[in-house]
Amino acid sequence: MIDGIPYDVWFDNPLAVAGNQQAVSPVALPGNTVAATPTSTPSATEMKTADSQPASAAGGVDWKTIIPMPVLDSLVKDIRNRLTKNMQSVGTYNTSYLELPTFTSTLAALAGIATEHPDDIGWKKNAKYLRDLAAGISSKQLMRGAKSYREIQVPYEQMIVIMNGSLPAGVPDSEDKKPLSDVASMGDLMKRIDIASKWLKSNVGNADALKSEKEKVIEEAHLLAAVAKVITTEGYGYVDDKGFLGHANPMMEASLQMVEAAKADNFPEFDKGLTRVYKACTECHSEYKE
Repeated sequence: MIDGIPYDVWFDNPLAVAGNQQAVSPVALPGNTVAATPTSTPSATEMKTADSQPASAAGGVDWKTIIPMPVLDSLVKDIRNRLTKNMQSVGTYNTSYLELPTFTSTLAALAGIATEHPDDIGWKKNAKYLRDLAAGISSKQLMRGAKSYREIQVPYEQMIVIMNGSLPAGVPDSEDKKPLSDVASMGDLMKRIDIASKWLKSNVGNADALKSEKEKVIEEAHLLAAVAKVITTEGYGYVDDKGFLGHANPMMEASLQMVEAAKADNFPEFDKGLTRVYKACTECHSEYKE
C-alpha cells in the first residue's frame, strides 16, 4: 500500500472518477489540516496538441526528461522493498500474490527504460536481466500456496541481487533490446496508473499536503508520465492511433506539469495537471474499452 491505501483496492470503473467534478476529501497527512479542494477544469489553452511530447536530440524518447534516472532508481528501490516484504515467507506471499504482477510488470518496464536511458545507475549494466526476470514472474499464473511461491523464489532472489548492483550466477541470457510491450502488460501498467492517480487525488488536496509529500508526488507524477509514454511505444498497438495518442500524450504532459508544480510548491498548477490526467484517462477509457 502507499501510505495506508491498499494496492488491491481498485476503482470499480478504473479512473472514471475523473468525470465526477465533486470535491474529494483527502486522507489526512500527519501534521497537516487537510481540507477538501474542488478540482478545476483546465482551459483550452492549457491543453497541448497530441503530437507535442518530449523528444531526445537523436529523435528517440527523451527518457531523461520523462523520468530522470534518480527517480527511476528510487521507484525500483520501492519495488525491491515491497517484494522483500511480500516474499519473506509463504504466508506473506499468500497475502500479497494478487498484487505482485502489477509491480513486477512496472519493474520490467522501468528496467526496460533503463536500458534506453542516457544516464547511468549501478545496476544499469544488468538492467536487461532484471527486465526479463520481472517479466517472467508477471507472466506466471500465481496462486496461493508453497508451490507457486517456490516457482518465483529463485527469479525473485536473482532480481534482488541485480538491484543491489551485482549479477547472480545462473541468470538466463537476455537480449539487449526488447519491446516494452513484450515485458510489461498494458493491463498491469494501467493498474499502476490507477494506484498513482488515486494516491495523488486522495492525499494531495491542498498546498500544505503538496509540500509535505513533495518527493512522493514528484516520483508518482514521473511514473505516470513514463507509463503514459510506454503504452504508446511499438507493440501495444497504438503507435499510429491518433485517437489514443490524443489521450496518452496529454496525460504525459499533464504528469510533467504536476512535477514542475510540485517542485515550485504551486498547488493550483498541480491541481490543473491532475485534472488533465483524469480527463485524459477517463476519455480514453470510454473510447478504448477492452
